[in-house]
Amino acid sequence: MPAVMGGSEAVMESTSTSNLFTHTFYYGSETDSNRNYTVCYDKSARTTYWVAYPLNSSHFGSVSRTDDYEYVPSDILAQDCQVNVIGSFYSYYISSNDKGTNNYSKGHLLPSASRTNTTTANQQLFYSVNLVPQIQSNFNSGVWSTLEGHLQTRANSENLYIVTGTMCSQVNDGNGSFTPEETYDTNGVNIPAPRYFYKVVLKIGGSESNPTSATAIGFWYTNQSHTGESYNDTEKFVKSVDQIEEWTGLDFFVNLPNDLEATAEAMTTPWW
Repeated sequence: MPAVMGGSEAVMESTSTSNLFTHTFYYGSETDSNRNYTVCYDKSARTTYWVAYPLNSSHFGSVSRTDDYEYVPSDILAQDCQVNVIGSFYSYYISSNDKGTNNYSKGHLLPSASRTNTTTANQQLFYSVNLVPQIQSNFNSGVWSTLEGHLQTRANSENLYIVTGTMCSQVNDGNGSFTPEETYDTNGVNIPAPRYFYKVVLKIGGSESNPTSATAIGFWYTNQSHTGESYNDTEKFVKSVDQIEEWTGLDFFVNLPNDLEATAEAMTTPWW
């Protein structure tokens, strides 16, 4: 799981730690190894900063997409600080006051197709905290979906560790200034639409307790249509983990031995 650069708490951007909800969901007993994902959610801003999860062949099976959109149970996270898009979609207006023409989908940070092993695992992906406003046309349905599919294919024969996250603050990434349109939930609450989406991906040799090698890569996208572009464009989208750490202020894969972490996070090619 990520940590703040120079620190140990999983925080992103400029938010009070008291507003952060960081929680791990399990699809079995919390005493076994069936960790589904860990989420870092800002209760005040009502946005998810990152979701961290393992991905390997054990996560694939015959379970269909459940589409069971639900709040996180209130004994875990109070419902009044969660985004209300359970039976609806993001909106670009309050009442009749139109704000724009966005076509944000309920973008999954951990996608449904990455958890087809059990019904419970899949259902947990439809919790409010795993959803963020994401442009659908030529992004969620385009380069982003292609990247997810590629990682799912790789995970059939490899153990991957993935962090998928969002950024609302502008960074100097060479893509110029970009401001998403406003969007709202069913209650009329303004919900931040991220400027950026990213994935950082790690593969290790050896075991979790004794890694002997490590390779990693990052992917970085603006939250807009990417028509006619390749998900693995090395000029635009493929980044080193070091670069994404610089933009986000997060320290990924901190449990690796320092020498392996330094080598892996400097890599700039996705073809491991």
